[in-house]
Amino acid sequence: LGEEHRSLLVEQNKVAETDSQVPQLKEKLRTYETELKLFETRIIEKSALETSILELSEQQGIFSAQNKQLNTEMDELKKRIDQLKVTTGANCPVCGQSLSDEDRLKLISSLAKEWNEKGDLYRKNETERAEIEKQHRDLADGLKGIAGAEKDHSALKIKYTQCESLLKQYLDILS
Repeated sequence: LGEEHRSLLVEQNKVAETDSQVPQLKEKLRTYETELKLFETRIIEKSALETSILELSEQQGIFSAQNKQLNTEMDELKKRIDQLKVTTGANCPVCGQSLSDEDRLKLISSLAKEWNEKGDLYRKNETERAEIEKQHRDLADGLKGIAGAEKDHSALKIKYTQCESLLKQYLDILS
């Protein structure tokens, strides 16, 4: 009878201890759920970041290609301007007829204006490309942070599952 009494006391202490841990486990589960939702939100952002990075890369490529073309066109304009500056009695590059000095100077002025406009566009593109490059780096850094969040999410998911399982065991003991 004494042995049975001791056994019942041990069982009663075990139940009391288990009962006292249930609220703590429930609170821990709520905390884990909140943290998991935050991680899941960051992981969802990953897809948007990857899409943005691709779009920025495409824009960078467009600006680079356009500037390469502008550079080629500007070189050609510069050559024509230089030729016209040293030539007297030049011929029109379009129709081949001779140009007066006044017409030649007007043509040089027109070509120089076109060269300047292309140069302005080139510089604008370079500024845009540099800004896009900065955004690209910032997004890539954010993507690295999300990779860490994915690892943390996996580890936390394991803890959550273990805690949930322990709570279920405790509730089974209490019922």
